[in-house]
Amino acid sequence: MVRPRASASAPLTDGRLDRRTMRREFITEDELLTQLRAHGLSELSQVQRAHLEPNGEISVIPKDGEGDGTS
Repeated sequence: MVRPRASASAPLTDGRLDRRTMRREFITEDELLTQLRAHGLSELSQVQRAHLEPNGEISVIPKDGEGDGTS
């Protein structure tokens, strides 16, 4: 029996929003921007990638030299 694997989806890649993923995961732009600010980032262009984890948390990977590196 093959089990489906939970994986993180990426509503933000290289500073660009993936609106299809955001709709599918029921996440708004405001919610995503709030998480970016919590990670010390103020603009989408500062983000390499943001993941919506299976547990509902948003992980943010800043571009090199951006943000404060906190999670």
